[in-house]
Amino acid sequence: MMQSKLWAGVVLLAGSAFSASALADARQDVIDSFTKAFSRGEYTAQIATQVRGKDYTTTMRVEWPSKFHMKNPDTEMIILPQGTWMNAGGQWMQMPMNMSQMIASYSKDAMEKGIQGLGEVSEVGEETVEGCASKLYRYTASGEFMGVKSKSDSEVAICQDNGYPVRVRSRDGKDAVTIVYDFATDVDIQPPR
Repeated sequence: MMQSKLWAGVVLLAGSAFSASALADARQDVIDSFTKAFSRGEYTAQIATQVRGKDYTTTMRVEWPSKFHMKNPDTEMIILPQGTWMNAGGQWMQMPMNMSQMIASYSKDAMEKGIQGLGEVSEVGEETVEGCASKLYRYTASGEFMGVKSKSDSEVAICQDNGYPVRVRSRDGKDAVTIVYDFATDVDIQPPR
């Protein structure tokens, strides 16, 4: 379930009262923002959810197409094409299994499938998010990620200064995820030393 929620925000990073033209424009605004984000090639995301009723935050640093650094209260991992490392008790160790194939699901192809699963989109207002004047868009998304089918209702805040998604809030049934993106900070993921 957590992976499907991450998919809704990382891969899409994803108003019948509106006219067809306004809906098309809102949908295109969301597609353009996520396309720009993936074209950037690197970002940091703070992913907040709940695990067993408690708040849980994961920081994910990404360098497309194949470098990931994930850290949460329980685990820290670096996943690169040449190997996977885990920080266990302050000591980095290389894992016998390379998880880069699993992470390959966060790919351009997956993003394009996510766009295909993008449903109705409507502009719902404006808000300052992470210091950026942003337009808010609500949308539905459905699809399959790593064998898990999901359908979520989401809201994305798109920064008007740079066109990047700033925050995605996604709800899949009773579970909710909030992802806050940083596209300004450079990311350089290397094997641990």
